[in-house]
Amino acid sequence: VSTQSTGTIPEEPPKAEPVSEAAPENADQNVPHLTEVYISEYLCDLYLDVDKDGVTGIPKSDNGFETLWASLRATHGVSGNMIAFEVLVLENTWDSKQHNACVLRVGWSHDELDISLGENGTSWGYGGTAKKSHDNKYLNYGEKYGAGDSITCYIDLQSNEKTISFARNGKHLGVAFTLTAEQIKKPFFPSVSSKNVKFLLNFGQQPTKHPLQEGYKMIAFTPAALIHPCVAGPATLGEAEFVMMVGLPAAGKSTWCENHAAANPEKRYNILGTNLIMEKMKVTGLTRKRNYHGRWEELIQKATGVLNVLFKIVEKKLERFPRNIILDQTNVYESARRRKLRNFSKFGRKVAVVLVTTGEELNKRNAKREKEEGKFVPESAVMEMKANFRFPVTSEGLSEVQCIEMDESAAKKQIEEYQEEGKKYKSRDSRKSEGEKPRQGEKRMPE
Repeated sequence: VSTQSTGTIPEEPPKAEPVSEAAPENADQNVPHLTEVYISEYLCDLYLDVDKDGVTGIPKSDNGFETLWASLRATHGVSGNMIAFEVLVLENTWDSKQHNACVLRVGWSHDELDISLGENGTSWGYGGTAKKSHDNKYLNYGEKYGAGDSITCYIDLQSNEKTISFARNGKHLGVAFTLTAEQIKKPFFPSVSSKNVKFLLNFGQQPTKHPLQEGYKMIAFTPAALIHPCVAGPATLGEAEFVMMVGLPAAGKSTWCENHAAANPEKRYNILGTNLIMEKMKVTGLTRKRNYHGRWEELIQKATGVLNVLFKIVEKKLERFPRNIILDQTNVYESARRRKLRNFSKFGRKVAVVLVTTGEELNKRNAKREKEEGKFVPESAVMEMKANFRFPVTSEGLSEVQCIEMDESAAKKQIEEYQEEGKKYKSRDSRKSEGEKPRQGEKRMPE
């Protein structure tokens, strides 16, 4: 891999994810058992590439991706003993003098839906800015680190006090987190979040750069009864599910996506949309959409550019590593739906979820969103969508169509009202005459 790599997908596929052998019923929890541990290609962000060795991570760092955090989880986690893994910080993948443009965060997490590290209640991280993080709370800890350093991540699930700690270049930095009885009920998986930093994870496949603390062993040598594989994804695209949202801006699509993914954690839905991309644009836990209130148009255009590149990455990766996908966009134009569905034609189940509300309710949700998040969609763009809104049908390439909030009959009637409203708006808007440029802020919103 070139030292200047920005995340090119390897021509040869990485090693297949190993399946952990079932531990014997009478397995000795103190006898080391060799398990091949890798980066999970199923539980990592699509724009983080894994080298052919299965343990080197390379986040994409161009075309807008340099603003995003890329996260991953390992293929195996532990439920006991004193365990460690090592992270070698190789190099920065983006040449920038911006503050904290290249940062790595390492640690442990439960095998839950959200793979971001330290930003939820089920993960514990230590970042290169000398901060520890858990549940989106950031506190001073340890020392700053970067390219050339090695970080050892420890978890003690054997002593009376269960703890997570870290070491930089062999120097132990003290206890970072003390775990509760509730938290230790689930296995802990090695986890990383990276922004423009290439790294290598040593699970025990090679000697450590520095000696481990006394009593600890590398995760690959965890006793069989105490090591557990992560959740498995669809074996083939024929088993995978593609969900396409259909609805106007502010209808509630993103909220539905988040709720649906949370209600079906075993499916590990990957949500593709500008909202999720902006969630990945974080500065010490604060999303850029909150930091840049009033610059919504600039952000949405950047996020849309990232999403368009992501579609191409998805097309290349999903054949080897299938995932369940939710496409969180408006998708009200029939032509756009047909075009996008061609990229997901091999998925076994392709569902359009139509979210239509009354005009009054839509206006309320739009006003609330603009006030709370600064999101603004020009009226002309919304009216264009209304005029061209078409109810999806299976002949477009779908397996089925589902309606939420309104049944199909009511949704179709409401869409007809939207179409009429949009056409009337366009007919009396003289600025829509051919060849005249739209006013500032009145660009057609991305589909």
